[in-house]
Amino acid sequence: MKRRPTRKPFESLLGQPLEQGFGPQQKQWQRAIEEEQRVYFMQDGAEGPIKIGIGVVPRQRRSGVQTGNPRPVRLIGSIPGGKQLEDQLHARFDHLHIQGEWYQPAQELLDYIKDALGVEEL
Repeated sequence: MKRRPTRKPFESLLGQPLEQGFGPQQKQWQRAIEEEQRVYFMQDGAEGPIKIGIGVVPRQRRSGVQTGNPRPVRLIGSIPGGKQLEDQLHARFDHLHIQGEWYQPAQELLDYIKDALGVEEL
């Protein structure tokens, strides 16, 4: 009978015990990402649902969203903010929620986006 090679514990692959977590460089990198995050608004087609999400580079995120969508997805715009703001907006517009991060394009949401972006028209 062949013996399987013994596996190293996951901790030894990281070089540190799991309970110690990541070092200061990892934490600095994570903080930098959080500071650069933006809440974005994308729309499925000209009058379709609106996606409220977060990302560091919303234009790149739009490409990923477009891949799974047969209609053109447009990036309406983005504002500074991270997970906390995204969660607040999801809660605020919960009554317009469709699925995932997609919301009905009601006038209330459109007005919020215009105000947040400082524009008169979308």
